[in-house]
Parts: sequence; structure tokens; C-alpha cells
Amino acid sequence: MVTYDQILEDWPGSMARVSRTLGVAWPRSVDEARAEIDAFLDAGERHHRTLVAPAGGPAHSGMLPTLVAELFERCIRLSTGDDAWADLHRAAEDFPRVSALWGAYVEDSAGVHAAHTVFAAELQSLRSGLAADSQAVKAELEKLRSGLAADSQTVRSELEKMARRLAEQANAIAALEQELTTWRRDQIVPTLRRWLGRM
Repeated sequence: MVTYDQILEDWPGSMARVSRTLGVAWPRSVDEARAEIDAFLDAGERHHRTLVAPAGGPAHSGMLPTLVAELFERCIRLSTGDDAWADLHRAAEDFPRVSALWGAYVEDSAGVHAAHTVFAAELQSLRSGLAADSQAVKAELEKLRSGLAADSQTVRSELEKMARRLAEQANAIAALEQELTTWRRDQIVPTLRRWLGRM
């Protein structure tokens, strides 16, 4: 196992160790490939640097969950030449027991999360629909209010016209009554008196 830091710091030594551990021969020697690999590997181009773990090791740093930190520490030991494969195999054997204990809970949590996501989406859709319906109802109410106001104004105008017509007719009737009274006094009564006098 080789770390990225080891490759950047000493790629020839790291590749020699890989060759010895795996029993493979590289198609080109280190001297033949050195110029190209040195030009390719540049520590200054690195975008991410991990935090330096405390002296007690990553498992004691608190930066990672215990299970992950212990696995990381075993991998680091392997990268430095320590034969930690047996510990790594034991960890692999322990993992199914841990996953059996918590796997159902994780699956249930994932199911609950998925259901919550669906519910949240449906709720948001319902809210959007209600907001749209509310806006439509408000617009319709405003339209009705405007229509009622216009109708009320129309009715008021018609009533005012009718009132004016009634007033005009009342004045006309009063004038006719006055004219009839005058005509009766000045025309009909004298004429009747003359006719009666002849009899």
C-alpha cells in the first residue's frame, strides 16, 4: 500500500517497494522514466492537504469516526512497511458483525429519509397549489368586488335619474293642477253662470 504523500516525496522508492511486494517488474527502469515522472509529479500542484494527526495516531485524533480512523491507521502502517495485513483482515471480519447490528437501522433511516423527502416534495407541491388557488380566489373576489362597485354605481345613477324624473313629473302635475284651477275659475265657472242665467 502506498500513500499519495509517499509518491510525491519519493516515487522511486515507493515504486521499488511495490515491485518487491507484488513481485512485478516495471516495463521501464526508474532511470529511464525519471525525467518524465519528475516533470509530471509536482507537489506544488496539489489541491488538498490533510490535517496532521496527533502523535497518538488518527484513531485517537477525533477527526474521523473510530472505525474509519482505525482502518486508516492500519493502511498507514502498511504503507510504512509494517505487516498489518492480519489486522486488516480481522477488521474485515468484524465489519459484517457491525453492519448486521446497524444495517437494518441504517436501511430504516434511509427509508424514513426517502419517505420524508417524498412527503416534503408533496407538501411543497400542495403549498404551491394552494398558493395558486388562493391567488386565483383573491383575483376572483377582487373582480366581483369591482363588479359590485360598478353595479352599485350604475344602480345609484339610475335611481338618481328616476328621482329627477319623478320630481319633474311632480312639478308638471302641480303646474297642470294650477292651470286647471285657473281655467276652471276663469273659463268654466263664468261660462256656466252665463248659461244658467239664460235659463
